[in-house]
Parts: sequence; structure tokens; C-alpha cells
Amino acid sequence: MLIVSFDVRQVPEAFEKQDEGKELLCQLRDLAMRRKIKVRFGSRKYPYEWFPLQFVLVYRSGDLCQAFPCMLEGGYVSPETFLEHLLAGEPWTIGGRRKNRGRNHDRIVDYLTTCSEFLETGLTFLGAEHPVSSASGETGSLDLLFRDLEGQHLIVEVKVNASELDEAVGKLGRYRRLFAETNHIDSARIRCLVACPYIPESRQPELRGAGIEWRIVPHAALAEAKLTDK
Repeated sequence: MLIVSFDVRQVPEAFEKQDEGKELLCQLRDLAMRRKIKVRFGSRKYPYEWFPLQFVLVYRSGDLCQAFPCMLEGGYVSPETFLEHLLAGEPWTIGGRRKNRGRNHDRIVDYLTTCSEFLETGLTFLGAEHPVSSASGETGSLDLLFRDLEGQHLIVEVKVNASELDEAVGKLGRYRRLFAETNHIDSARIRCLVACPYIPESRQPELRGAGIEWRIVPHAALAEAKLTDK
């Protein structure tokens, strides 16, 4: 039900004039700059004349919002990959390379990826550093992404100190919206969770009110990281 219309055309039929193709490639260039992706259109030698053999253009309210094939930090996304994931209700974005966010943060991430049962039984790990973006140019990357037993997606934001909880609340609200927009997934199927070694009881009603779950990472599992609860 996400697809309002679907039109298949040959390039000569869609862009009979060179100016039409040139205009589209300019739109693609602007799209790539806004969403921080690399689109596989154009070339240095023929910047306004080269199209892939097959490509998919996605429009929302008449505006170009996505184009495939494209390159993300995690690799190449073909038109077929996008359509298969769209029909399955799964994210097409690919987890990227893990970024060094600090020793304590990285130890928590390592623990959660290898011991996901601590978060919840039956989770499937879908990757780290999943890129998300909006047509207006908002961008970000998810610390961790899982799928639960009900088929819902779980976004996990990792924080080292309780003083970072305000940032976590803001990020998770934004990431839920961007993840839904980027991957054409109903936001009702997206859960958000913050994992931190210390979450004061006084902050827990606030998290609950924002629709954010939480897990307190055990210090014993991260003793070598010398985590603090302040």
C-alpha cells in the first residue's frame, strides 16, 4: 500500500530530449548531496548523458526522494535489492563501518552485539551504524539495529553516562522518524531503546512517556571499561 503508482519506461521514452535527461541528473546530484549517498548516474566523461541499464526513481508528493542504484557506507544497493526489501517490509539501508566513539561506548556496543539476549530474547542483529536521512537533508546513523520476534525493528542508542540521556531522547525520536522515512516503514513498527550503565529512577518515567525503552548495562560485564555511573 506504500506504492501509489508504478511506471516502467525505457530511457528514450522518458527523456526524449537531452535537456530532460540533464534536468534529472541535476536533481540526482542535489539528492545525493542532501542525503549523503553516491548515486550511480552520470560520469566524468559524459556527466549529462549516462544512465545505468536499470534504475529506480522514487518520488514522494511529486518530489524525487530516492534513486537506485546507489552507494552507502555499507556498500552497493541495487534497484532489485531496494524493491525486494520494500516488498518484505524490511530496511534497505546497509549497516556501515563501526566508528570509534570512545573506549567505553565501544565496549557497550560489543557487549550488546554479542549478548543481544540481554536486551531481549529472540532478537536478530541487523547491523551497526545504519544511515538514515530525510529529503530535507537531515542525516544520522543508528548505533545498533535489531528485529524482534514480532517483526518490529528495534533501534538502540548507546550512552555511557546518565548525563547523556537528554541527548538520547532527542536522537531516538529523530531517528525513528528518519528510519521510517528512509526505509518506507510504518513508524508504529519501530521501537526505540537506550542502553546505559546507569539510568536514575527519576528519569525512567520521562523515557516511558517518550515511548523509549531502556536497559541498564551491568557493570560486571564491562568491568575492564571502568564505566562510571555519574
